[in-house]
Amino acid sequence: MQDGTPIKVQQKTNYPWEGSVKLTVNVAEPKEFTLYARIPGWANGASVMVNGKPEAGIKSGGYLPVKRIWKSGDIVVLDFPMHAEIVASNPRVAEDRGKVAVRRGPVIFCMEELDQSNGVALSDVAIAVSERLGKEFQSEYKADLLGGVEVLRHEGKVLESSSAEQPLYMSTGPEAPKMRPGNLSFIPYYAWANRKPSAMQVWTPFVRS
Repeated sequence: MQDGTPIKVQQKTNYPWEGSVKLTVNVAEPKEFTLYARIPGWANGASVMVNGKPEAGIKSGGYLPVKRIWKSGDIVVLDFPMHAEIVASNPRVAEDRGKVAVRRGPVIFCMEELDQSNGVALSDVAIAVSERLGKEFQSEYKADLLGGVEVLRHEGKVLESSSAEQPLYMSTGPEAPKMRPGNLSFIPYYAWANRKPSAMQVWTPFVRS
């Protein structure tokens, strides 16, 4: 502190795989000051508890000021929602127009072709977007994969006829291309290209389901 009082804040968390962050405050003597807890912009529905009591006025994309007389052993628990979320790009980004990406907490996910079942090509898949808005993704922590990462599973859609088998130009026809259900796997974007060479994509076409 400005008056020279020592302050120590100990953090315990498994973030970014889990959304709970525990902060233990230790001060040489009880002191009044303001602790600012950052609430990420993606963390809608976050909660903050101080010694088991909820704090009000939480807004994502800013800092929550917690002013009180702090004593050694006071505990602040931040809880961020960590479900998968489907995000869209600004339509002015031509490469990503009509596509979506998947985010879980602060981590963007991608698909590598080697993770997809039955040799499915990434050019033939689509994410199935429903009213659940990402909650249909299944999350699993894989300690033995890429140094320990969260893996997302999703029942998306796969073209019945591979695009690799189609001519370069073709008639659109009266009906949309036929698609079948297909299990899709996602890994954190930062971890791609750490196994054998494989196609990768972040932004993927989507269909409404």
